[in-house]
Amino acid sequence: MHGNYNYNNFDFVNDYGFINKKNYGVIKDEYLEMYLVRLDLLEELRYTDINKEKFVRWIRLINAKGVDEMKKIAKGDRIMQETVEFVENFLNSEERLEKYDKINILLSQAEDKGRDEEKIATAKNMLDDGVEISMIMKYTNLPKEKIEALI
Repeated sequence: MHGNYNYNNFDFVNDYGFINKKNYGVIKDEYLEMYLVRLDLLEELRYTDINKEKFVRWIRLINAKGVDEMKKIAKGDRIMQETVEFVENFLNSEERLEKYDKINILLSQAEDKGRDEEKIATAKNMLDDGVEISMIMKYTNLPKEKIEALI
């Protein structure tokens, strides 16, 4: 995006969207938002020490390693504290945790299926090369019945 700026927004923040390359549909804002902060223009802007300090605090908050660190940074600033509370509620949301668990289960199942398919492909190649079933069982950990079904 270097040099590809839209000058229709704030002095140094541009709002961008994404397009799905498969169907060329615009990805809706409720799914994804991206803002480009024009740090190259910051030098041109005049900040008071208070505004500069607040900007730095927000950057530190965004880059915090955890909620406890975020709380320390946000202390004394109502908007920052509300932001940290929102993040904490999101992270501890039962719905989000359930979805995260489901995703992990699906990923694990997909990995297992991929490993099984790889074992079967290996067994087929070994059969094609005339390797004995007992050796194929040893190296693929597939049961004899599955290997015999490939013949």
